[in-house]
Amino acid sequence: MASVPVLRIAELLGGAGLFVTARVVQEPEGRVTRRYACLLARKPGRAEPR
Repeated sequence: MASVPVLRIAELLGGAGLFVTARVVQEPEGRVTRRYACLLARKPGRAEPR
C-alpha cells in the first residue's frame, strides 16, 4: 500500500468541507519503522465543544 502524506490527507479533508483542528505525527524512531499520523477534523459552523 502506498503511503499518503499527512498534508495531502489534510488537504483532502479541507476539500470535503472539513476543518482540521489537530494533527499529530509520530516519525519513525527506534523499533517503529513507519510514520503514524492522527488527524482530528470537524464540520465548520458547528458549536465548539465545552
